[in-house]
Amino acid sequence: MNADHPPLARLRSGSHGIGAEFPSDWTVESAFDNDGFILSDPAHDVVWIVAHVALPLDIAADVRQQLELDVRDAAAAAYANDRRERQANAREATNPDLPIVRDSAWTPLISVRILEVPGGPALDIVHRLTHCVGLETVAGRLLIPTARGYSEIACQAVDRTSGIRAALVSTLSRDRVGRFDPSGAVDFARFCDEQRHDALVPDALTRVRRAVLWLTSPEGAGLKVLEPPSPPLRGRVMLDNVRSSIVPPPRFLHVQGLPGLATNVA
Repeated sequence: MNADHPPLARLRSGSHGIGAEFPSDWTVESAFDNDGFILSDPAHDVVWIVAHVALPLDIAADVRQQLELDVRDAAAAAYANDRRERQANAREATNPDLPIVRDSAWTPLISVRILEVPGGPALDIVHRLTHCVGLETVAGRLLIPTARGYSEIACQAVDRTSGIRAALVSTLSRDRVGRFDPSGAVDFARFCDEQRHDALVPDALTRVRRAVLWLTSPEGAGLKVLEPPSPPLRGRVMLDNVRSSIVPPPRFLHVQGLPGLATNVA
């Protein structure tokens, strides 16, 4: 039974500072280092990826502006990396990006917010990994700081089609759509991505948002933080091994004695 799968059991018991309960009839596709695993939910057409990282994650209120910039850059890098991997592994021509991807105002990042779960905050990110003709991949990532570092619980959904959401929104919201300048494709795309339209179509974006809601709901996985992190320290830090001190940039934290790294890292 999946309920007895070691990484799932340790997640349920709170071994990594968080607790969550996944259904026992979902399939564990694979497991990797430090109790990470990939889990398939075929009924909702979603794949889950769980990982635990022994590094602190700073999502405090005073670094939120820099955090959002970093998340936007990370989403763009993930999109570019997925494209490279598809091109490298393709036996035939890959699906081309939709024209909007070439617009300099477009970003694969759909939303980023701080979500309060029992025991502490989490960083909730939704972004596209592919936005192609006939192929759409959306990822939802919840990054949860703990006293042990942080855990990431991500979900992904794939559609082998494109444009359905925009077509339905265009048809059913003509009064609002008519306010947009036809040249403002990015504004219209953002409008289509708004959560209010999820009820129109169970596309990849809708399925990912519903999965994150299920993850954080007491009636769902019941995610909770069992070992919250200490507040991040600000100001100058000493790096004893190099006999110097620095003021870390925003979101950089001083780490001491982490296995595999120097004794003082910032």
